[in-house]
Amino acid sequence: MRLSGTTNTRYCITFICTYLVCACLHIQLFAQHIPVTNPTLSGTPQMDATPAGWVGMNTADVQPGIYGVRLAAAEGNSYVGLHSGNQYTEGISQQLNGVLRKDHIYSMYFDLAYAAFYAYSTCYGNLAIYGGHAPGDTAELLWSSGEFIHTTWQRYSPLFSPSADYTYITLCAYHASPCSKSDYGVAVLLDNISNFIYEQLKLSFSTTTTCANSNTGAILLTVAGGTPPFNYSWGHGAPDNNQLRQLPAGTYTVTVTDSKGITAEGSTTVQTSDLAADATVTPSRCSGEQNGQIAINASGGLPPYRYYVNNNNASYTPVLEHLPPAAYQVIVKDEQGCMAVLPPIALTEPPPLKIREAIIKPCSCSETQNGKIIPLMQGGTPPYAYRINGGMWQPDSLMGQLQPGFYQYEIQDHNGCSVSGSGEITSPFKNCIVVLPTAFSPNGDGSNDLFRAKIYDDVRNYSLRVYNRWGALIFQTNDPEKGWDGMYKGILQQAQGYLYICTFTDRNNVPQQMSGNVTLVH
Repeated sequence: MRLSGTTNTRYCITFICTYLVCACLHIQLFAQHIPVTNPTLSGTPQMDATPAGWVGMNTADVQPGIYGVRLAAAEGNSYVGLHSGNQYTEGISQQLNGVLRKDHIYSMYFDLAYAAFYAYSTCYGNLAIYGGHAPGDTAELLWSSGEFIHTTWQRYSPLFSPSADYTYITLCAYHASPCSKSDYGVAVLLDNISNFIYEQLKLSFSTTTTCANSNTGAILLTVAGGTPPFNYSWGHGAPDNNQLRQLPAGTYTVTVTDSKGITAEGSTTVQTSDLAADATVTPSRCSGEQNGQIAINASGGLPPYRYYVNNNNASYTPVLEHLPPAAYQVIVKDEQGCMAVLPPIALTEPPPLKIREAIIKPCSCSETQNGKIIPLMQGGTPPYAYRINGGMWQPDSLMGQLQPGFYQYEIQDHNGCSVSGSGEITSPFKNCIVVLPTAFSPNGDGSNDLFRAKIYDDVRNYSLRVYNRWGALIFQTNDPEKGWDGMYKGILQQAQGYLYICTFTDRNNVPQQMSGNVTLVH
């Protein structure tokens, strides 16, 4: 349907807004716009001709049927064909019944198609709109379709804003890039121009989010085009103003009317702030270090952020360092004043690393190196590592093969915390011997209850075997710390003599064997 007189046309114009809100602006227009003469381009098809109401630029043609162009008109019976090259441009111009005003916004529409052959082989179609002061005047390029190759009609709806006042409009086949097929490589078929060049209002919303559970949103509306002053009618009854404050989340609709009655309707949404925060907690590595850390990760909202810990003064760094163990309450505020309250943070530290006990075992005799230091640890962060006299670290707490002397040892936990101690390895027995008793009394009185060797040597490959008088093996062990308690298969043996054989390798790596009789006494 063609329109005439007062228009009632609805458009969707995309615009940019800040603070995370973008919208499609729907504009309802009611105004007397600049009419277009002969918008259907009606005329008799012929070469080097223009429809009534238009002035040709070079040799435009009324189609179809010229130069082999057979495409039927988009509306009516005729349309215009244009072709151009680098040194040659065809177009049509019209003196407007009105003025395209500087910085005002206008729209129109028309149908375009491409002709692959138009007296010459062509490469693409491209239409340009110029504003000027005379027929064929290309003072300002207002809009270009860009290159296209569709050979059927497609609708184009340009939007443009002149930088000066113009009384003529010119539509040309626009040479944008070279064509390898000919010097006249741009061909445009043009039909079905809108009845009017519509003056538009363009609304742009700058929207500030609202903090959660509060009314802190804001809208700043900017109007482009039209003639001030503007009237603002907000759907929720807000004042006649382009700026609203203290808004809750929601969608807001406004109708703007300029001094000439051009009306535009738009809407935007005030979102709830997406300010969020969490924290990564790093406790002190060692007890008493007071070097805990809280790293706050804030996102959304309106940066920069401010960080408050236990209601103290604001910090502008998200990493809080050198903190002692304690409970912390962290609040993040953005530039808008919105808050993100983190759950309470318990900053801890490991328990103190301590040597609970150091077991020191002397050398068996003065000529051996089998002293031992065994620290028993508590606290810190296991596992532990051990070293003695600045030597290599080892995972085993037993530090052995020590000769008599004074030793300094150190323990380090998984976090690198350390504690040290010292001890002396002695040698209470000068002579290196292995002694086995001749009798024992396993009566549970705590004295001489076991038959075992007393070793004052550094022995290896130890073995102790006990036989009864019939030669039956009734006890054996390879552990020098263990001995026979007089039992065999759960029964206390008779009070009598028993044969033993004890073998081992001594400190000098010499195999030794001792044998004899031991008497069991009840």
